[in-house]
Amino acid sequence: MTPNLFVATQKVFQPRKWFRKPIEKPQRKTEHWESPVPGVYEHIPGRGWYLVATYKEHADNDTNEIASKDGGPVGGSVTEKPRETVAVSSPVPVRYSKVLKKYLLHPDYESRKRYGVIENSRGRMVQAGFFQLDDGVAWVNCWDEEGEFIPGPYKLWCVDARTDRFRHMMRGDDPEYQRSNPTSRTTSRANSFDRGASSRRNSQESRSTQYRPGPGSTYDGPSVPSTRANSIKGRTPSNPTSKELAMQQAAKERSSRFY
Repeated sequence: MTPNLFVATQKVFQPRKWFRKPIEKPQRKTEHWESPVPGVYEHIPGRGWYLVATYKEHADNDTNEIASKDGGPVGGSVTEKPRETVAVSSPVPVRYSKVLKKYLLHPDYESRKRYGVIENSRGRMVQAGFFQLDDGVAWVNCWDEEGEFIPGPYKLWCVDARTDRFRHMMRGDDPEYQRSNPTSRTTSRANSFDRGASSRRNSQESRSTQYRPGPGSTYDGPSVPSTRANSIKGRTPSNPTSKELAMQQAAKERSSRFY
């Protein structure tokens, strides 16, 4: 076979190519995952993970009975059969949720995102991004008005049924609390619009309103100590009553008689 003169000339005048290894193209790899959907996932270089096949619904293990010398079954041996898969019509992208610390299918990930107008720490009304948790009720504010991700921990929010706007989550909005108190949902929903600001604040504080996504999250500092004792110490004395003023006036009159 005649050698390629062009390639030979390149190697003669470019010695660096004598020792350079050929660049290996990244290979696709497949893995079997049980979450978010049991199936086969494929990693495409430069694009990420995709769900390419799901498992058929059947028992993973089949028991084969072994006949004894007398003809009766004496037991069984468990043999693991390869799980049959069904290829999906179109590969489904997979997204990693920094809030939940797990992978979600792209349609599920997008359906959990929502934007709403809230008041920020400076008292301005801004549009922020929220992500829905697994309970289907609680949301967390994980994107600021500039679209930057907020690592947490997060305060819990919910969508008000009357205004369809985000507000801080109260105890009556918690699904676990509603299950333990079936009659409290209607009552708390009716009272949440009538009670004052102080009552709403107490109701909010009575429920754990923080969600920690897991280890590695940034803690936003220790809680502020209570100032109740300081307020009691610094309280000004109350004005004397009319009865005390009358007693003081009578004492002054008695003392003036002796002078």
